[in-house]
Amino acid sequence: MDFPKFFTISTVQEVNTIDVENTIIYIRMIKELKRILKVENEKKLIEKRMKEYHNNPREYINKLFTDANIGTVIIDLGYPAKEYHGYSISVKEFRNLVPCNVKTNYRIEPLIYDLFKKNIPFEDFINEYTYSIENTVKKEKHVSVKTVMAYRFGIDTQKRSENEAKKIYEIMREHKELLMPFAQKTKDMIKKEKVIREYMLFKTLELCKKFDLPLQIHTGMGASPDIDIRSANPLHLINIIRDPEFNKVKIVLVHSGYPYVEEAGYLANQYPNVYIDISEMNPFISIGVKNKILSLLEMAPTTKIMYGSDGFYTPEVYWIAAIIGKEALSQALDQLIKREFIDEDYGYKSAKFILHENAKKLYNV
Repeated sequence: MDFPKFFTISTVQEVNTIDVENTIIYIRMIKELKRILKVENEKKLIEKRMKEYHNNPREYINKLFTDANIGTVIIDLGYPAKEYHGYSISVKEFRNLVPCNVKTNYRIEPLIYDLFKKNIPFEDFINEYTYSIENTVKKEKHVSVKTVMAYRFGIDTQKRSENEAKKIYEIMREHKELLMPFAQKTKDMIKKEKVIREYMLFKTLELCKKFDLPLQIHTGMGASPDIDIRSANPLHLINIIRDPEFNKVKIVLVHSGYPYVEEAGYLANQYPNVYIDISEMNPFISIGVKNKILSLLEMAPTTKIMYGSDGFYTPEVYWIAAIIGKEALSQALDQLIKREFIDEDYGYKSAKFILHENAKKLYNV
């Protein structure tokens, strides 16, 4: 992959490198990388970056993480996934590369995918799913569970009964539809599978409740064309958020629901169990991060907003996200101080909440 394409979240193959090079996030990243590597010519800069990274990746990553003062990362174990990307990376290997505290977040979709491939009866499917999550949570000490159901199926979900899910599952199993790659499934198959996925989402909520683990839910922006952003509005989660059985499970609206940021802020204001992380929105909307933080602060408590980067592919994403995110937060809080909504002491206090304290408390790290 061309180095610039690490800085787009689109998976459309025809995305032009020259277009990515002319996005503000890429231009800012290059500007900061020139500062770090002390090279002004962009071609020579990329060459030096490649050389340093490949010669000693840990040393190079340490240079970036030290510059951005990154102390802890919570990584999603479902990305990159073998079924979509052709490769993955172990936690042990990642920890050896990254010079900071590493905690893990368990994504449910790879497990569902692996169990579908077994084409086993519904009762066995549910039992293996439950056992796998319970066992891995205890063994690996994951700090949260995550779903990216917004991809492929959307988050406009309904609560499904076990009988309803079982009936559809067994029909799909009989016709070998569970074994088919997603790209080969018809609209009718996807519609049926969504019922199973909805049932599994509530089954996951049961497990989160049992282990007192937050559930991260992908909302809003994502990699096109894999996601229909219209069905990823966090307001679609209202039935889950206020379900009396699960209204104590902490729900994290990942990516701030961007572009539905005000909707996410409203939900965090109204429901005690709703939290927000600003990952992917930060850094990929670049100059817009400050204004969207202000949009969140219209209603969301500062105790429920968490910094995030959604770092992937390359360490520069983690690094530039920390630079842009802290800068944008500082600018947003300065604006509130100047407008006399808050004083300087509360500005520092809320910055600590958002940058690390809220996440430490929620994820118990």
